[in-house]
Amino acid sequence: MFKRKSKPTFWQKTKTFLRTFYALRLYAKYVFFKLTRSERSNHRIACGLASGIAISVTPFVGFHFVLSISIAIILRGSPIAAAIGTAFGNPVTFPFIWLTIYKTGLWFMPSFKMENTVNFWNFFKSLGGTVLKLDIDKFFDQIYPIFFPMLVGSLPYYIFTFLVSYFLILVALKEFRIARRMISKKHKEFLEKWELEKSENNTEKNK
Repeated sequence: MFKRKSKPTFWQKTKTFLRTFYALRLYAKYVFFKLTRSERSNHRIACGLASGIAISVTPFVGFHFVLSISIAIILRGSPIAAAIGTAFGNPVTFPFIWLTIYKTGLWFMPSFKMENTVNFWNFFKSLGGTVLKLDIDKFFDQIYPIFFPMLVGSLPYYIFTFLVSYFLILVALKEFRIARRMISKKHKEFLEKWELEKSENNTEKNK
């Protein structure tokens, strides 16, 4: 009764995706500005964002949010920034991330044979069901040969992504705060100058 009469076209799906992406981008920008105002420590923000971004390159799908916040707390980063950073892992980036870490893991471990065709979306759905059912036999027969190479392959990317994103964000935050202080200073000087001119004009009128 409440189903669509016709399936959405490719352009309709694209339009919906772009609207959603733009809305999320604006929201992330708003949260970032709020974060820079509430958090005085550049390290906390950079560490939190880096934790969220880096955890996205691991195969722990479904646990990225919790893991990123836990890592951020351990490293004295911002949990809120960590939650924002997990947005790096999304339906657009995940396929490239999964294929890259899987092939890298196989390169590190030649004993594991590469599957001819791996549907990662179905794989992670199967992984979730297997873990919930505690199906040990299925885990080692179907999940382990793919999951373990992905886990091993993700480790160098995790370290690299964390370090690079941390230092880039740290530098960007320092520049952002300096620029904001300069704008605030110029704005204050402009207001003082305007108030002075206004008072001088009032004094001349009174004469």
